[in-house]
Amino acid sequence: MNAKKYVLVAAILGAIICATAFLCCRNRADVFDDRGRADDTREQLERACDNQRGAEEELDAAADTATDIGGEITSIREKVHEARVTTDELKADNDRAGQLTRECTEILERVSGRGESQASEY
Repeated sequence: MNAKKYVLVAAILGAIICATAFLCCRNRADVFDDRGRADDTREQLERACDNQRGAEEELDAAADTATDIGGEITSIREKVHEARVTTDELKADNDRAGQLTRECTEILERVSGRGESQASEY
């Protein structure tokens, strides 16, 4: 019985050694590989990051444009206000010129009237 145990132990050890040798020497192509799916996932993630960076850059550019437009609007409002003030000043000057013209006309009429009255006296 002792010999049967040695044969059984030897057979088990032989099987273990054969299995170990088989696993160590077999081709890597037989091993399941997730690398392809991981590479695809990495590429998709990199594209998503690139797209996000591009979107952020476009958003920053749009914000800068909005700021520039806001500045232009403020400048235009200031110029419109200045134009209104200038228009009001021109209107006041025009009214004053009309008043001066009327006063000059009255003075000329009085002078002309005096000249006629003095001419009739002689």
